[in-house]
Amino acid sequence: MGKMKELYEKLLKNNPQRMCEILEEIAEEFDIDVEEYMCHHIISQKIYDKYASHFENFDGTKGPHWDVETIKEKSGIDFDSKKYTCYDFAYVVNMRYSDDGDLMSTENIFKSAKRYLEDNDAPCDDPSTRAYMDGKQRHLRFEKH
Repeated sequence: MGKMKELYEKLLKNNPQRMCEILEEIAEEFDIDVEEYMCHHIISQKIYDKYASHFENFDGTKGPHWDVETIKEKSGIDFDSKKYTCYDFAYVVNMRYSDDGDLMSTENIFKSAKRYLEDNDAPCDDPSTRAYMDGKQRHLRFEKH
């Protein structure tokens, strides 16, 4: 992170009016999605696919069990009124399926995912960011191997 901060400070000092260009240069230099790191939510299909691709399901399959559109339909959640995105929710639903799909009904997997993202005593300030944090860690772990 130190190298990124140095580059950011150098670019900002030399170009104070070009914040977006600076962020694009940082993203290109470090091959990251800047929006993803600023938002702390899974905000796009691309990021969701990247994170959900690493699931190793209890039944031996890999990747997400349900697609995002199916999950949105089954959930009945108005995501515009939630702190978390439909991608956050889909990630957690598939994470729950991956870990406990043989122990829980589909209905309970969905309820469990909602509770996970709305948990008031979660170990972070905003429980709705938990999907992003889990996905990011999972992705980094698998990218090393």
